[in-house]
Amino acid sequence: MKYIRTKQGCIVDTTNMHSETLKWYQEVHLLKQADTIEELCDMFIYIQKREDKVFWWKIDDHFFTKEKSFDGQLFGAIWTDKGLIYVAKMNEKGEFELL
Repeated sequence: MKYIRTKQGCIVDTTNMHSETLKWYQEVHLLKQADTIEELCDMFIYIQKREDKVFWWKIDDHFFTKEKSFDGQLFGAIWTDKGLIYVAKMNEKGEFELL
């Protein structure tokens, strides 16, 4: 387990976290845990700029692969009581990184 999704609506990287801090997060704030960011996202949004317009699409997680190239930006998002929040962005290597 590398990532934790908290009840407050954020994703935390636990790679370099002290064991006592990790234990506290698991006891107090844990909603879900996973080895990848993608597993913790509720939705993926693809945003593409063309000329002076911005287009966005909701993408099913089965639609994209890490090998597929995009000419826009792909974001991972989660639903919170405040609405949809972007928590991750796909980098040039095809991997999601936390915002």
